[in-house]
Amino acid sequence: MRAAGDKVIDWGNKTLCGSLENESATKAAILSCLGKIANSVKPSDMVILSLAEHGTTRGNELFYYIPHSDGKEIEGISSAELADVFRKLQARRIIVIVDACDSGAAIAPLQQAILARVATAASLRGKQPDGQSTSDA
Repeated sequence: MRAAGDKVIDWGNKTLCGSLENESATKAAILSCLGKIANSVKPSDMVILSLAEHGTTRGNELFYYIPHSDGKEIEGISSAELADVFRKLQARRIIVIVDACDSGAAIAPLQQAILARVATAASLRGKQPDGQSTSDA
């Protein structure tokens, strides 16, 4: 299979991030895998991240993705933590699919993080996020 980049890497592959399903899909394991992705992708890569599990806003309006838990303590991954990961991604193309309750609350913080990263990358290349040269503005 070929994609927009050089090759397709399945980060859910057991040799790269370990199995991220059921009991192994903990907050620590997911954030660790996202860190590996952030450290490995190049600008020419496309990142497609799909999160499908429970979600909540927990009263403070931040979205929390709730990975697997043992039931004793539920540790969610906040939209702020996800945004931190997206700020570190070098890929120019990022697709995020969040299939969880209250996932609409994740849109604004994730979009802001991605747009900030795009603006930073564009300024480093001497271009505005809309593609115009900074000397044209």
